[in-house]
This record gives sequence, structure tokens and C-alpha cells, in this order.
Amino acid sequence: MRGKASVLPAGLRFRGAGEGEGDLVVVGAIEGPGRGEGTLLVERGGLVRGHVHATRVTVRGVLKGNAFGDESVRIEEGASVVGDLRAPRVRVVPGARFRGELFLGALAEEPTLAGYDPAVHTFTGAPAPTWVGGPAPALLRAPEPEPEPEPEPPLPE
Repeated sequence: MRGKASVLPAGLRFRGAGEGEGDLVVVGAIEGPGRGEGTLLVERGGLVRGHVHATRVTVRGVLKGNAFGDESVRIEEGASVVGDLRAPRVRVVPGARFRGELFLGALAEEPTLAGYDPAVHTFTGAPAPTWVGGPAPALLRAPEPEPEPEPEPPLPE
């Protein structure tokens, strides 16, 4: 972070699209897309639901949406991210939860931040993959449960 940052404190929730200059620290909750010139830091306890684009993005809390960084995207230990990451430098630290795709490289054009779907950006709400042309290969199927053994009859007295 460079200089002073704006802070969205714990207990405060912002809804809607946001855009600004300077660094932003999120300890509260944001619901909607965000675009900024500077660093976006989602702190532990912070939650962002929506796609974000900033010069640098660091997540220590929860991000449910795609993250676009002009310079970097970093997912810290203990963070949870469901969404795609795109930046010239991307780092997902061991101990972070991440589900999505990772793209390395500079942004060719301004990313579209619309189209966030909360049903897609969740760890538990992901639809099961479907296989085209028949059932999943045996190696990818869950094993069939073994039947319960029949109880033994009691011994005569």
C-alpha cells in the first residue's frame, strides 16, 4: 500500500458498483463490482461479492468473483476465493482456498465486471460436472458403497 488508504470498516456493507482512485482496505462487505486505481486489500473478516479490477489485488478474507490486477493478484493464507484470477503476477499462497482459473499476463483490454452470478461463485453451490457421451470414467466415479453385513442370528441358549 502506498500512502493513506480508505477503509470500509467491519460491520459496514456497501451495495452497488464502486469506482475510485487510491488504495482501499475492505474489512466490512461489498456487494457489487469494483474498479480502482491503487491497491485493493480484502482483509481477514472482509467479504467482496463481485468482480474486481485494481492495480494490485490482495485477498486475506473472502472474494466471490473474478480478480483482475494490472500489476498483481495475491491470495494469502486463510483467504477464500471463488473466481478467476488474471494479472501479470499471480500468487496463491499455501493455506489459501481457491477455486477458479488462473491467467498470467497483462490485461489486453479493460475487463468486464458485469455478469456476476452468486450461484456460480460459491464453494458449495458448484454444479457437479457432467460427461458428454455417457457416465464418467470409472476412475472418476465415487466407489459404490459396500452393503451392510447381515446381523448374525442370536445363539440358542
